[in-house]
Amino acid sequence: MKKVIYLFAFFVLYSAEVNAQQDEQLSLYMYNKLAFNPAYAGSRNSLSAIAITRFQWVDFSGSPRTQWFSIQAPLMNKSLGVGAHMVNDRIGARSRTSVFADVSTSIALNNKSSRLSVGLSGGIDMIGYDFGKVTAQNPNDPYYNQIFNETKPNIGAGLYYYSEKHFLGI
Repeated sequence: MKKVIYLFAFFVLYSAEVNAQQDEQLSLYMYNKLAFNPAYAGSRNSLSAIAITRFQWVDFSGSPRTQWFSIQAPLMNKSLGVGAHMVNDRIGARSRTSVFADVSTSIALNNKSSRLSVGLSGGIDMIGYDFGKVTAQNPNDPYYNQIFNETKPNIGAGLYYYSEKHFLGI
């Protein structure tokens, strides 16, 4: 029990800068599993490409607008999968464009109709804020009319178990 208390105290007392991420809202995730799990690459029996666009609150200024595109294919008798996916998301003053490459490897399980796949994803996120697009109550606000852009690397990993009737991904 003492080890748990010491470990908890270490994490509470040790501080470092941490940043979270804000992903786009994807209500049609079941059609674009590669956007969430790189292990999905190559799980279909053929080359597969998907393009989805989502426009919400169309008549409102700054309304969410998102587009996704992914392509993936199996190689070497389904033991290797490759893919790529892209996201373009705009909401208000914020924009995010991401490009990723995905690779996975899988093995057949007991009955050979089910497989377990592990995958890795790597890419970049280009995030921008254009505060000139918002209406400020105080025009002396230091962020008013400022533009912030940054490009950061992004990596991911996943597991994907699938068969003809069901799937499970982490």
